[in-house]
Amino acid sequence: MRVIVFGGTSEGEEIACRLADAGLDVIVCVATEYGDECQERTGRLQVIAGRQDAAQIKSTVRNAAVCIDATHPYADIASENIRKGCLDAGVRLIRYVRPENILDDDVVIVDDASGAAEALRSIEGNVLLTTGAKELKVYSGLDTSRLYPRVLPLESSLNACMEAGIPVKNIIAMHGPFIEEMNIALIHQYDIKTMVSKNSGKAGGFDDKLKACRQNGCRLIVIGRPVKEEGWDSIDEIVNECLEVCNG
Repeated sequence: MRVIVFGGTSEGEEIACRLADAGLDVIVCVATEYGDECQERTGRLQVIAGRQDAAQIKSTVRNAAVCIDATHPYADIASENIRKGCLDAGVRLIRYVRPENILDDDVVIVDDASGAAEALRSIEGNVLLTTGAKELKVYSGLDTSRLYPRVLPLESSLNACMEAGIPVKNIIAMHGPFIEEMNIALIHQYDIKTMVSKNSGKAGGFDDKLKACRQNGCRLIVIGRPVKEEGWDSIDEIVNECLEVCNG
């Protein structure tokens, strides 16, 4: 029986691989070719690359026994399209929700990237932006010479940096997540005083960002999750449930 996994995260890849190893027909849907490249390394999965709207998702999942949404916790538009597509197709949906960190008072919490940019207006010093390339334009009103965005090594990411006016020498194009020591090294290398992050959980490298900031007196601004989601937070339980549905 077929299982559709909407991934692009390490958890999505793990779920898909474990189900494929158990003999299920697994299709992984990822938003970008970069995600496609990561998934193809397994050699056992069919991959569909490209963003899909709700109607396209309905077509993709219609013959599946179950669909798993293991997209990034901040991919709220994608998750809503997956939910609607599965509902319209009459296919059961399981949402994997990555656990988030409980934050202390030493962290500045904002609602979105615009809130982070506004907070930075009254903060001096260099800034390490670790929230991706999509919303870099909201920071273009700041002194971009002090902004150091860490983005995926993709042409689209570099173009976004250029459009936001980020100096070429400030662009850090690397694939994460990053361990604590790497975050510390970047803080020292670029004299970072503030880091901007999302609460992406341990799997997304947030723990290591938090530790690095605290050890080096670096302020941390965190963009809160867009919605409070309900779902499953155990990969083991999701895998077992899928096996039971497909083999039961």
